[in-house]
Amino acid sequence: MANAALMLRKFVMAVDVQTRGVQQA
Repeated sequence: MANAALMLRKFVMAVDVQTRGVQQA
């Protein structure tokens, strides 16, 4: 369960980084 939460958190962080990149570009 904790592992799934960690993967989900990493996924959210990755999406957030991509969104910021698109906004900056």
